[in-house]
Amino acid sequence: MLQRFVAEEPFTGSPTVADGGTKPSWGPVTGADRVLLPPIQRLTARRAGVPTLELPDTFHAVAVSRPTTVAELIHAAAGVGRGRAGVSPGRRERTR
Repeated sequence: MLQRFVAEEPFTGSPTVADGGTKPSWGPVTGADRVLLPPIQRLTARRAGVPTLELPDTFHAVAVSRPTTVAELIHAAAGVGRGRAGVSPGRRERTR
């Protein structure tokens, strides 16, 4: 049986407008990441021209290890956050 995409357009169409840096963006740097090393994360953010948010004790799966921080970062990018990236970098989240 042949399966098809739910919507083919995202895979076959062309974008009509480029972002061009018009949307707020941040580059979270997960300091304890062993999959994508922090220096590479910083380099990528610098090349993209976005500020970084250092998360020193965070691993690659940042949405799992620091869900509140990720949610606050998303809210800040959407314009509903507070302060720099909407998070307090010194704030600790409870981990499992």
